[in-house]
Amino acid sequence: MNRISKSCLILVVAALSVLILSNHKDYSSEIVEGISDSALESIRCKIGHDAGNAEIAREYLNNKSFYDAQ
Repeated sequence: MNRISKSCLILVVAALSVLILSNHKDYSSEIVEGISDSALESIRCKIGHDAGNAEIAREYLNNKSFYDAQ
């Protein structure tokens, strides 16, 4: 690969990375907004009150039936 090809490839990979990360952040936020208050409080008690949206969304999706039953 020549220098221009490498630069273009790095630019494309960086742009895709930013796009993927921003979509993941939006997706996690949408999940957290849809969780009931009681389920959200249960999740925060379990994983910590300083947990971010990604951790809350992961815990909720892993145990969705349990938190939806509350």
